[in-house]
Amino acid sequence: MVDAFIANLITYRVPTTGFTQENCDTSNANYVPELPGFVDTYGNWVCSYAGTLPSNESGTHNLFYWMYPAETDENAPVIIWINGGPGASSTFANFLFSSPLRIAESADSVFTMYKSAESWTNLGTVIYID
Repeated sequence: MVDAFIANLITYRVPTTGFTQENCDTSNANYVPELPGFVDTYGNWVCSYAGTLPSNESGTHNLFYWMYPAETDENAPVIIWINGGPGASSTFANFLFSSPLRIAESADSVFTMYKSAESWTNLGTVIYID
């Protein structure tokens, strides 16, 4: 399944190598240009791509992905994140644990999104799959 998913990423022109946060392809149809509640903590938006790709040969099923390129190394490894357990979406890890975009709640219950310097994108391109 993972091999087919990576093949679909390439087929649908979602770049997995040769790019970084610094040379983001904003013309790509799957580029995420903004999200509500983002607070600019480091002076720039986080480069990411999201969408669905076929997960079987007939195209009747899809997987959702959210991908962040590596911070600086265009030849960095690709890291695939798949959460385990019933009801444990990879989106939790995406916004709460390991991506450059994080969600926080203030004391008065206001949610904001910010860029975190502590991200797995320091190690490679990260793809969250649901």
